[in-house]
Amino acid sequence: MEFSMHRSSRISGILMFSLFLLPTATLAAATSLGSPAQRQIDAARSALEQQPASVKSFNSLAVGLTRRARETGDVAYYEQAMQALEAATRLDPANRQTLRIAAWVAMGRHEFALAYRLARSYDRRYPDDSWNLSVMGDALMELGRYDEAERVFQRMVDLRPGPAAYSRVAYLRETRGDLQGAMEMMQLALSATDNRESEDRAWLMVQIAHLQELSGNLSGSEASYCAALEAFGGYHYALAGLSELTLRLGRAEEAASLASRAIEAAPHAERYLVLADALRASGRAPEALEAEANFEKLALSNVENPDNENHDLVLFYLERRRDPLKALSIAKLEADRRQDIHTLDRLAVALRAAGDEAKAARLMKRLLKVGTRDPLIAGHAAALGLASPS
Repeated sequence: MEFSMHRSSRISGILMFSLFLLPTATLAAATSLGSPAQRQIDAARSALEQQPASVKSFNSLAVGLTRRARETGDVAYYEQAMQALEAATRLDPANRQTLRIAAWVAMGRHEFALAYRLARSYDRRYPDDSWNLSVMGDALMELGRYDEAERVFQRMVDLRPGPAAYSRVAYLRETRGDLQGAMEMMQLALSATDNRESEDRAWLMVQIAHLQELSGNLSGSEASYCAALEAFGGYHYALAGLSELTLRLGRAEEAASLASRAIEAAPHAERYLVLADALRASGRAPEALEAEANFEKLALSNVENPDNENHDLVLFYLERRRDPLKALSIAKLEADRRQDIHTLDRLAVALRAAGDEAKAARLMKRLLKVGTRDPLIAGHAAALGLASPS
């Protein structure tokens, strides 16, 4: 959750890696109807029908399926990608492409520690692979190892400047509180992204909208979300972001409609919280309670999974269904997996709610040193008598 109680964890590890894998000829051929990822999936499956024992085609299929997971929000595509990689590994256990894609798929599944280990192992053998560096840096970001991530991203920029590198530098700058620098790099990433990569461009527009909202440019943010929807029709990340923004702007009925559309496109649990608040603001309290119940049911089913809604669930049990001990248990579970600023923030607020204010303050001071200007974290810090960077 990056901006408000509703915003889920940033899409981890799934930026524009496909641009590194697809040769120019393949990109030029990808002009038929359908998403870029689906076209890659179809092409790989067609190739496998002609040559079933093709490691290259299984690898391409895994990449397409992982890209499709981001387009749709359907994690089942990750499982299919893993199956494709297993098939490739049986054919050639030491295949270089299979090894690097395996780290990326682990990242998409939010298995951050595993993704880092796989990418680091690959990096020892192939240190000049920018695509692998992107995975390694993303994993380090999610693990809260920001200085190491910065060094990795710098290597990436030096090796292959372009949208994948620029967008990662942007995320690091945002994490450290440099919103203007983050915006400059994200816009540079967008301008450097091929127009045919419609979902990649839409994803970047969503990130730009998020940064604009953080900076107080609400009209610009709304325009960017709408541009993302024009670039990639029905894009669930754009619908979700726009629903939060319109709720903030006081357009509750519109926010409820957008949240419902986002849920229909990709039923991520945290989107029910936006829907609940929009319904409540529209005077539809019983429906709001039902939406919150849907969130709780879905989020609890994912607590033990790497890809979860635990950041939102911690706050849910602190702000909506008061249960500090349950919130603390979930916060500790997530902190065992990762140490990014958002995870540490949730642990800090849960510790405070459970009565350990001294430990909460120490933890909050630690994460504030990163420099974040996230308004949610700033509010939690203020409750502990601490000031976040201005």
